[in-house]
Amino acid sequence: MHEVLPSELRPLADLAHRLATKPVPRRELDREVHRILLHLHCEEPPGYTSDLNAAISLIPAGWWWHISHLEVEVIPNRPDADIPISNANDYRFNGNPIGYSCHLWGVRDAIPSAICSAVILARCALKAKAAAIRDERMYLIQTGTGPMLVDRDGSVKELPSKGWLSFDGRLIAHQDAFPRYDFDPPAPDEDDIR
Repeated sequence: MHEVLPSELRPLADLAHRLATKPVPRRELDREVHRILLHLHCEEPPGYTSDLNAAISLIPAGWWWHISHLEVEVIPNRPDADIPISNANDYRFNGNPIGYSCHLWGVRDAIPSAICSAVILARCALKAKAAAIRDERMYLIQTGTGPMLVDRDGSVKELPSKGWLSFDGRLIAHQDAFPRYDFDPPAPDEDDIR
């Protein structure tokens, strides 16, 4: 994955990606979801990737969520017990709150895995917000519908169209990242003239 994330968040992002790209029920994914989201090791966790009720139980109370035939979307609109950062102040340019989603494309059996993926993306984003404040740097997160920028103040923003996020967490203007070099073409050789 190419997100610029704190190293402690890479396992969450990787798990969300695996759940979104291979949405089939698997016990090893259930164990990993249980361990990462609930911080508990368990040999026989609930079937998060196969049972709709178990998957929905992962959505913290008070968060908004929506399931359709196309996608699952989760919107963290209040602080979580583990993460004291709320998403309530983050909105897209069109006024919609920032949500975290996983596409379904009409595959009914993928709904539980998609819920897990969306919840993990949301938690990863909230932890990235806390890390951005702590580390005083910017991070790039995935929302399920495209990347967003986490600013140093913990706010989530659209990516600027003419900017790049460097690996050290700075926003660089396009012209600074890719400077234009004017050069004189070499003079032709005598052999090229003939």
